[in-house]
Amino acid sequence: MIKMIALYKHPENKEKFDEHYFNTHAPITAKIPGLIKMDVTKIVGSPMGGGRKVLSYV
Repeated sequence: MIKMIALYKHPENKEKFDEHYFNTHAPITAKIPGLIKMDVTKIVGSPMGGGRKVLSYV
C-alpha cells in the first residue's frame, strides 16, 4: 500500500483555493487506478495560532 499526504499552506483566497482543489484536484485524484479512498481534512487552527491548512490523504 502507498499513502500520500499533502499539506498546503494557508491560501490567500480560501474560497478560490477550495473551489480549485475540490473541482480540479479531487476529480483527478479520484481517477487514480486502484484508489481505495481519499480523505480530506481541513485544519482550522493550531495551538500556536496561524491559519487554516488543508491535509489530503490518498
